[in-house]
Amino acid sequence: PVNCITEDNSLDHIAWQNVESGYDNGGMKLLVCRNILVRHNLIRDVIGGPGVWLDWDNVNCRVTQNVVKDTQCAGGGIFIEASERTNWVDHNVIWNIKGNGVYQHDCDGLIVFNNLIGRCTDSAVRMQVCTARKLNGRVVTCKRNQVRNNVMVDNRMILFLSDPENSSDYNVIGDARNPQSLASWQKASDKDTHSRQIPIQATLHGLTLSLKWAVTQEFTSNSGELPGPFNKAATLKRTI
Repeated sequence: PVNCITEDNSLDHIAWQNVESGYDNGGMKLLVCRNILVRHNLIRDVIGGPGVWLDWDNVNCRVTQNVVKDTQCAGGGIFIEASERTNWVDHNVIWNIKGNGVYQHDCDGLIVFNNLIGRCTDSAVRMQVCTARKLNGRVVTCKRNQVRNNVMVDNRMILFLSDPENSSDYNVIGDARNPQSLASWQKASDKDTHSRQIPIQATLHGLTLSLKWAVTQEFTSNSGELPGPFNKAATLKRTI
């Protein structure tokens, strides 16, 4: 696909044959993309593949404003593969993933921002080198990727960033089960200096999302460091 928009689709109960090892399965798989926009799609109940998969040498692509929920794939709710130019994954709701929320391997310059990622059995965002392939004449790497201003709720791991040239900051961690998860990640990675952890009660019944959070004085004194509405206590309920 070149200069394309893929939008307003509902994809349900995909890849039920569970043949993920074929490496060509998913709710939506697009290959060698140039200047494409994937937006406003509802993708759920994908068993043997990612929800959205952009594969190989993608350039100037954006995956935005999608809902991906109830998928079962190590490749994640949204998977970007083997690309060395800038691509965006932003403003998506990614929920209840048996695997990673946003996953990429062998990519440089991917920007993941302003997503709500919750209830993943692996990392909310995982970035790594997975193969020794060559892309455009050079061995693939995983560098200069950014993770910014995301809300990550009750995932098994916050982040996995395999290369020190990747950066992450200004995220909200809503893990109520482990109040030290962000502190542990900050110590291990030396990243997310301005990120904050606040307990967030979150549910997604059907397509109705409910979020409830409280903010202590410690956070309100640094409210400018918290993205969006998270600098004050609130309850949010909306249909997505």
